[in-house]
Amino acid sequence: MSVFYFDAQDGFVTVNGALAENCFVTEKAFAVGYFKDGCEPVFARIPSRPQTGIRDIEICDLGNANYLLSFSPSSVSCIETQTLCQTVCRTESATHLVTSCRRGGFYLVVETDSEIHEFPCPCALTDLKVVAARVGDGQLLRITAKALQRKFAAVLFYGDDYVPLFSGVYDDLYFDGSEVVCTEKKGGCNGCERTLRLGYSDGGFSEKELSFSYAHDHLYVDELVPYAFLEKLMFRDLDGAENALRRGLSAKAVLGITGDFDRIADFDFLPYRPFVIGLYKKSSFCKVGYFRFEVRDGVICDVYPTVRN
Repeated sequence: MSVFYFDAQDGFVTVNGALAENCFVTEKAFAVGYFKDGCEPVFARIPSRPQTGIRDIEICDLGNANYLLSFSPSSVSCIETQTLCQTVCRTESATHLVTSCRRGGFYLVVETDSEIHEFPCPCALTDLKVVAARVGDGQLLRITAKALQRKFAAVLFYGDDYVPLFSGVYDDLYFDGSEVVCTEKKGGCNGCERTLRLGYSDGGFSEKELSFSYAHDHLYVDELVPYAFLEKLMFRDLDGAENALRRGLSAKAVLGITGDFDRIADFDFLPYRPFVIGLYKKSSFCKVGYFRFEVRDGVICDVYPTVRN
């Protein structure tokens, strides 16, 4: 396996210690480099003020010794905790201080005089609200907040200590008794919206119901059919994915071929090949697998592994 060395200083990131010009910065405050193993090392200007570091480094092996580097800028000058907002929830057994703060990254901190739990957050949380309900021998704490244009929720059980049960950022969510209903606008080819209902039972949070709706669920171009199918597979709508397959070929069978994945390769970085799609599972170092789809009259007839040219 290739080895990559990273450094961040003076508003630049270098890989393997040198500057080159084969990379760029996206508009989403992420620095991205596209480079070949064995060629010149890469750099990218961090889209932020100087005195920043890097976090969430990911390297994606695109095949043929091509790699995609991505990372997020992270302030290294903010060492002390900066409190953004706080609220207090008092129960019969304890007083819970809930804090949205920044310490390099963003966190939600829940604490008593003797216990503490932290949730990493993707952005600053505001408008904190906490509701406690008696459950068995403890308290169920339900926390909600605004996360920019979206909504954050977390659920913890408190007995002798904090037991985190659920946390996430969604386009919409609300509590229905001891259950939370979360909606994500996934978008994509189908305009997918996924709604998940989770509930507390037997000391944990578990999925009660998963449903899908689509803004547009019919495609007229065969080249788009595999993408729409893979999005449904990735979002766990197996029943909906079945509609794109020929009789005798199941969504579970295709998953057996592709393996588990949660990303579809972005062809901004790859030469476009009709009906050949790269899939991978996000991690600090991931490898893209390529698959060819045979499509006739809007129906997927076969799927098999291939290689990137």
